[in-house]
Amino acid sequence: AAAAVEPAPPMTGTVTVTLPSPALPDQPLDPDEMLAALAAATPDDAMAQVRLGALALQQGASSEQAGEYFQAAIDLDPAAWLAYGLWANSLGSSAQITLALQIIDQGLAATPDSPALQAMQARWQNASTPAPASEAYQTALEAGRNALRERNWEDAIGAAQQAAALAPERHEAQLLLGDAYRGLGEISQALQTYQRAAELAPHLSILHARQAEMLARLGRPDEAMAAGLLALSIDQSRWENWFALGRAAMASALAPQASAGSLTPAQTAGMAEAFLLRAQELAPADNQAPSRLLADLRAAFSQSAPSPTADAASDAAPAFDSMTAQQRTAARVEADRALQTGQPDQALAIYQQLAAVDSQDRASRMGAANALAALGRSDEALAALEAVSAEWPDFPFARIRQGALLEDLGDREGALAAYRAAVQAAPDNADTHFTLAYALRRAGQTTEAIAAFEAGLQRDPTRDSARQALDELQAQK
Repeated sequence: AAAAVEPAPPMTGTVTVTLPSPALPDQPLDPDEMLAALAAATPDDAMAQVRLGALALQQGASSEQAGEYFQAAIDLDPAAWLAYGLWANSLGSSAQITLALQIIDQGLAATPDSPALQAMQARWQNASTPAPASEAYQTALEAGRNALRERNWEDAIGAAQQAAALAPERHEAQLLLGDAYRGLGEISQALQTYQRAAELAPHLSILHARQAEMLARLGRPDEAMAAGLLALSIDQSRWENWFALGRAAMASALAPQASAGSLTPAQTAGMAEAFLLRAQELAPADNQAPSRLLADLRAAFSQSAPSPTADAASDAAPAFDSMTAQQRTAARVEADRALQTGQPDQALAIYQQLAAVDSQDRASRMGAANALAALGRSDEALAALEAVSAEWPDFPFARIRQGALLEDLGDREGALAAYRAAVQAAPDNADTHFTLAYALRRAGQTTEAIAAFEAGLQRDPTRDSARQALDELQAQK
């Protein structure tokens, strides 16, 4: 089997919400064979050659042998900074510092702004052990990790941002920040943060696996497959890498358009099952994430007909306008699950039908906006959020979501305006002030950020991470 890992075309028109009906293969596929086939696909693609080079290193090839793949990637795309980075890292790790520096020099000539190549050059030119992280950095990092374990996402974000400000050249704070955004459900921000972390430490497979998971949840299965393949090409011993590729293949199998080359949805689902079974074998016994996703996959492909909540026109299910309140709630839960598992098109169709039946169903209207954003239909998502804010002017979270989406799009001033509108909508809500404060800090508007942190702490003085952020800003003045 071979799969072309290329961006899928944008989806337009009416989406029919149905799950694929063919069953999974009777016998699970061999995950190693599937991985090898996928890694060798699209040989004319630079990233495919990068993956083959990483896979060669993992299988014990020398830096020179793997370098043939990396050189092929560079020949295809001279700006493929990851090829330079992985190649130089393999040379430097085997004490071939001169050769590593030569590769880095070539890479910086083609991609002068690459932080990974800059960091490698500085480390090996100095030929000394890097300076240890400062005590303040380690304290902030540990505080963030503790908050993450307690599922206190806001405090984890604050501590991670503090650590990143103290040591912008280190990847650990970016990984922590991405995990906090992921826990909070801010998938786009998590993806961007994991991408920054991978730019700092491209040889760490977990950073690519995290990107694969976020891309799958955003409804971008082809990009998710590429990132998951890269993670496994670097390291096949981590269960998270197999899980990430399994999630990506599952998202591809459940997409309304084929996203894995010539494979059918059932064949792609068979791949997903194989990868998730390997993740289940490698995961700690108390980690149920692979088992839960396997159950979702098998449930989707065990159906011989569309699910009741997925196809409102089915004779087996009532139309949305004939559903009871309990049935509509179940449909919304199904839409939420579809959005979380990388099927925003299916989620959108359900949310829109629910909102058409009841225009006061704010949860479905917010869900539709989030699904539109996940599909890359940003203008429609922003319009939907604006409509929610107009109808419920004292509901701040539509403005907050609007601000986050505008930040993702690079419209910082628009994002700040949305966050300020959220504060005006709910001035007694501490979260609105803290959201604005962190955004102002990211924008470098220190005085306003201090005022916003102070306003938030007046309403909720228990936010230790916000107080630390405030103290840091005041110390800078």
